[in-house]
Parts: sequence; C-alpha cells; structure tokens
Amino acid sequence: MTLNEYGRVLKDRWTWILAVLLVVTLGAVAYSILRAPKFTAVTTLYVAAQSDTNSAQAAYQGSLLSEQRITSYVELATSPRVLQQVINELQLPVTPDLLAKQISASNKVDSVLLDVSVTWDDPQDAANIANAVGQILPQVINELERPADPRLPAAIAVRQVAPVGAPLEPSGTSPLSLVAAGLVGGLLLGCGVALLVNVLDTRVKNREDLRKAANAPVLATIGANSAAEAATLDLSVALRGSAADDYKSLRTNLTFSNVDDPATTIAVTSSLPGEGKTTTSCLLGAALAAAGSKVLLVDADLRRPALANRLSIEPRVGLTTVLSNRVDLAEAVQPSRITNLDVLASGEVPANPSEILASASMSNLLREARRSYDYVVVDTAPVLPVPDTLALTNFVDGTILLCRTDRTRKVDTREACDRISSVSGRLLGTVLTMSKGLSRSAYNKYGYYSSLNEEESHLAPSVVAPARFPSTSAVRSTRSSDAIDTRADTINMDRRSQPTPAPRASPPVRGPHGP
Repeated sequence: MTLNEYGRVLKDRWTWILAVLLVVTLGAVAYSILRAPKFTAVTTLYVAAQSDTNSAQAAYQGSLLSEQRITSYVELATSPRVLQQVINELQLPVTPDLLAKQISASNKVDSVLLDVSVTWDDPQDAANIANAVGQILPQVINELERPADPRLPAAIAVRQVAPVGAPLEPSGTSPLSLVAAGLVGGLLLGCGVALLVNVLDTRVKNREDLRKAANAPVLATIGANSAAEAATLDLSVALRGSAADDYKSLRTNLTFSNVDDPATTIAVTSSLPGEGKTTTSCLLGAALAAAGSKVLLVDADLRRPALANRLSIEPRVGLTTVLSNRVDLAEAVQPSRITNLDVLASGEVPANPSEILASASMSNLLREARRSYDYVVVDTAPVLPVPDTLALTNFVDGTILLCRTDRTRKVDTREACDRISSVSGRLLGTVLTMSKGLSRSAYNKYGYYSSLNEEESHLAPSVVAPARFPSTSAVRSTRSSDAIDTRADTINMDRRSQPTPAPRASPPVRGPHGP
C-alpha cells in the first residue's frame, strides 16, 4: 500500500480510531484517579576500602576493590539475610520475598555510592524501611568482610551517608503524563486497529476497491439521495442538486465510453438485491431524456418488479403482456412525467421468468424498441441469486453493474462480473451507489455551481468526467466544459424552436451554349 492508500484507509476508518482513542484515554484517566499513591525513599551508602597504610598505591588498590565489591552488595541489599532483619526490627507484616519486590539497589559506573530505594504506600514507612536497610546492610557486609584475624580491620567499610526523611510527593508517573501516554498510545493503537479492520473488511468502500474487484471502469459515483429512496419516485425532484451532477457524470461517461460502438440498449443490474438498481435505472433514463434523447425504461425484473410502484403507473400491462402477444409494444408503453421518457412495466409476474427473457420474442421486442427510441434502459434482476439477467445479456448492447458502498462484498462483485463474462456479456462498467465520499456535487456550496444546478439541470452534461477529489485545474476544466455544454444546448434549443426554412432552389445548369 502507498502512503495515499494508508491515508485513505485511516480517513475511512476514523470512527475506529476515535473509539480506540477514547477507550485508551479514559482508561488512562481512570487508572490515574483510582491507583493508590506510592512513595519512594532513597538512602545512599558509601563503600570504601580500609588499609593500614597511607600510600598512593594502597589507595588505588582500595578504590579498585571497592568498585569490584559494590556490584555484589547490590544483590546483597535485597537478600533474605538483610530483609529478614529489617522485618524483625520494624515488625512488618510481610515476607522477605514480598519486601524484596518493593526494594531496589543500584550504583553508577565508576562510583562507590550504593543507592537503595524503597517504595511503599505510606511515606513514613518507606523512610523507616530505607533507614533500616541503611543500618543493617553495613553490619551484614562487615560480618562478611571480617578477616580471620580479629586484630585486623575489615577490607571494606560501608556507611550510610545520611538518614532519609519521609518523601513529600508520590513517586511514579504523574497523572498528566499518564493521560498524555494514553492519548499517544490510543492514537497509535487506533490506527493499527483501523488498518486491521480494513484488511478483514471485504466490503467495497470506494471507487478504487470497486475498480479492483470488478476489473472494469467505474462510470460514476452516486451519492446518497433521500428523494431517490422514497417509496414513490418523483423523477423531477430526485434529479436535482447534487443528484443531477452524479447522473450527468454517469450519462457522460456512458455516452463516451465507446464512441465507435455506442451502447443504446443498456441493462442495469447488481450482484445482490438492495443495491439501488431500480432507482439508478429510473434516474439514468431521466438524465438521458433530459439531454434530448428519446428513452424507453423497461422493467425486466420479473421476480420482484418495482418500476410500476416507484413511478405510479399501471403494473398489469407491460413486458410479459407484449411477449405473450396480447398487446403491441406501442400499446403497452406508458408515458412518464419526464419529457422523452416512456416506461414499459413488467406486467404480470410469470412462472418462468428466465425462459421468457431468453426467448426470441424478447430479442425481437428489444430490436423493435431500438427502432423507436434512442436509448433503452432495462432494469433487471440481480445476477447472483437468479440467472434472469444472464439470459438477457446477449440481447442488449451492454450491462452496468451496481455496487452499494459499505454493503456489497468484493467477492460478490467479482463473482457477478465473472458470470456476465461467462455468457459473453459486455460489461460497460460499474457504478458505486450510496457513496458518502465527495463528488463533483460537493462543490455546489459555491454559488456558481448551485445556480447551474437549479436553473440549467436540463442541459447536457460536461464533456469531461469529474474526478472524485478534483484539483484546482480539474475544477477550472469542469467550469469551462459546463459553459461550453450550456451554450451548445442553448443553441440547439433555439434552433429546434425556429421553423425549418424552405429548401433553396438549385440554380439552373448552364451548358456551353447557355441554359
């Protein structure tokens, strides 16, 4: 993964980072409040060699001897021989092993000073134990270092530098330091958890995930739209504001995806139910109709038809009625509230939808629809649960596969693409629905784009498909292309509103000797 991909993952998983950060920080705060205070008393012992001569050589040898022995005295300070006497003297209710865990001894390199630290709940007890160790340890060392001849002095003498008093402040990490450590640790742990969750999460979260899973171009990213999710879909209301830009982008990319072999009969499907294929079919048809194309919207989901209810049209007459030769296509088509957009409902639900959609009658119906309409948008059943869409793919020019953000799994998207390819179907591209990321419509907060969406939503889309996170140059290019499309559509509308001029008479042909 690149740094940009890591940043995208952390941005997408910010809730996990925040949750872990709060838990760890609150834990650090609770620990700093509830923990019992500890007090540490430190006593210092001086280790010196004793000699009966005052020569420089004797002093040097004595210094070396002190440095050699002091490392052994560090271990002796926490030995049971010393601590048991401390317990007996102070009458402590502990064992030598438990007391040894509260005592530590250390010395610096090239130093003859031995520091003994005692950590205890009570400051006065800590000082008493430290002073007791400072008195008993020299006695034990004197007994161990005593020569065989009682007339000779011990080679090493250990003395307590000064009695230690009760500490005034608790030892250990301060509450502020604990909270700061909790913040840093929680942030790092949260980032780690976010990356782990991203690895374990197999859902499609963004355009890049969808492109890799489907191995196909992403035609558009459709943002969440409450008006489009209503039970009854009002196309004129749903195709406003930010939604207009999203479907303009889909319309533009679909139109220019293959200029040499344009797709005019388009199947819209998804891997599983609930990914927005019916809504996208309706609004894609409305966007194509808004550009001046004549569009037929067909409900070919013969298991769970939804177009009739969403658009408030008659559901009993439709596709199955035409395929059973009870009515003609022209008689079954119903107009919508959008100019240039007609709808063919599903009709009665049959018992064998796969066979009906794979029949020659279905192929003839689509061929007839091509002759009357510029575009035919077919709302089909999901690919994975049933084979209905696969039976239809060879009758259309191409298929658009929808994927819902944070819901569709990558493996399902990949499986749906493989099934379409297995029947030699043409996958035009994919569409990411219910996206929470920024799109071109995110720039509608600027007044220029807001006015274009409100006043010129019927105009043709931009020639250049917008990027998800456009740079400054991309925004300038989008503005220029929008202005070009606006002027072009205005000229076309003016031309259509003017009467067609009479053809001009051809001038007579003059021969070599006159007309």
